[in-house]
Amino acid sequence: MNKPNLDKLYEIASNQQGFFTAHQATKCGYSRQLQVYYVKKGEWIRHARSIFKLLCFSETSPFPDDYYITLLWSENQQGHFEGVMGYTTALYIHGLTDTAPEDIHFIVPKRFRRNSPPPGRIRFHRRDLLPELIASVEGLKVMTVFGAVRDLLMRNSLTEPSLFAILNTALEKGTITVEEIEHLASQLHQKPQIVQTLAEIVDTRKGA
Repeated sequence: MNKPNLDKLYEIASNQQGFFTAHQATKCGYSRQLQVYYVKKGEWIRHARSIFKLLCFSETSPFPDDYYITLLWSENQQGHFEGVMGYTTALYIHGLTDTAPEDIHFIVPKRFRRNSPPPGRIRFHRRDLLPELIASVEGLKVMTVFGAVRDLLMRNSLTEPSLFAILNTALEKGTITVEEIEHLASQLHQKPQIVQTLAEIVDTRKGA
């Protein structure tokens, strides 16, 4: 086992709002015994099974701690986080809605299994995502705007006024492109009113 490397652990945790997993700590040279020691000493705060936060981490995030705890809970044996924030949770993370949804919409692979219970109010969606539909925002794995909007439209969970506002804001932020909106329209031919709204957004943007 390597010697404990606080700098390495802090670097990892700083990308996760101060949180880290037992597996990540082990990779930084902290044995299970040392992990127990630092929790008892008060330098690490245990938030869930095998999930900790550095007491010394003082930076703030625009997102709730539960988002990071949920992501880290999805860590597999290889140290990869398998879950992705989706649907209205993704829109909130992308800054396209003002209010965080009551539940965390969390997309996990079909084969996903965990022995420990989920750490919070999570609404699971089991499906396998293509890598190009996954983005990173403030250390969180989140579905792209394109993917989140498409999913919500397929579920009839977005009104036309909301869709118009969300996509125009996303265009301004650069988190979706006109080409992606056109591609979105091509996948929703069974929803002509939505397609018309998307076409209006594209025409307005191209004419600007």
